[in-house]
Amino acid sequence: MSFAPSVVLQDAPAGMAIVYLIRAPYDVATLPAYFNGQKLAVLPSLTYTAVVVRPGTFAIASAPNGGTADAPASTLTLAAGERRYLYVSAPTDRSFNFTAIPMGKAGMIPLLLPSYAAAGARTWKECSELDAQGLMSLGRLVLPEPGAA
Repeated sequence: MSFAPSVVLQDAPAGMAIVYLIRAPYDVATLPAYFNGQKLAVLPSLTYTAVVVRPGTFAIASAPNGGTADAPASTLTLAAGERRYLYVSAPTDRSFNFTAIPMGKAGMIPLLLPSYAAAGARTWKECSELDAQGLMSLGRLVLPEPGAA
């Protein structure tokens, strides 16, 4: 068995902070990421980006102008030297549906299988470094847009 190589994390330069924005693998939408209303990057599923910023408080959203009525911006306050991790995904509702599996001469076996559907707006949430490493090991890096943040 082989494991994906670890993602090498950057340290923030002196006097700065670094934030990783990560897309959850099961959310297939492509989302722009906004940092204080400025587009940072466009992130498809299974991608992440990193931004180095001066310490301060920032609004992070997946819509321009800090979010929408049903998806307000997340607020993040950063200190010098910090490395933080945020992920975004659509919240889901789980329901169960009966499915019949054919079993040859034995007939059919009914199974109750879950199905998932998007159930609300996407918001950015903080996660641990360990969780971030796991999510990033599945994805690929997307560079921030020139001049972003």
